[in-house]
Amino acid sequence: MIAISLVTASGWWSSRRKFIRLRTETDRKGSREITEILPEVAHHAWLSMYSTLFSISVYPPFINESKDHDWGHQFTKLGDEYREKLHEAQRDWFEKYDANQLSPLNFAQEALTSFDKVLTKYRKEIETAHHNLMKQYEGKPMPVRDQNGFNWVRIW
Repeated sequence: MIAISLVTASGWWSSRRKFIRLRTETDRKGSREITEILPEVAHHAWLSMYSTLFSISVYPPFINESKDHDWGHQFTKLGDEYREKLHEAQRDWFEKYDANQLSPLNFAQEALTSFDKVLTKYRKEIETAHHNLMKQYEGKPMPVRDQNGFNWVRIW
């Protein structure tokens, strides 16, 4: 009887400690300051934009639709230029991200505007490529997207 009581008490104590730890973590997450949340949300938004912009680069007008090549996608000159500009924007963002000397608001602002040059310069081509992506899934269910954004088109 004493052994059963000891096992039960130790199990209860272990469960109680885990529950208290979980509850304090949940309470901490609920009371986080905007200075903690804003950079996290902005970085997730940046990842979603990055993922989406690179994913649509495998659709016309960024790729050559002819069947002359044996494997993979054959990027057009426009596609290579577009991807290089995306890489450039990515490098610029990583430099700012690694410097980590921005206030939370400036960090979010920089994250959300890091692809503005690319979006402005290639607006029509991006719209065309996005239209071609959507046309591919017309009448078919699209792959499920996860909570981090548009990773359902992670093709590259």
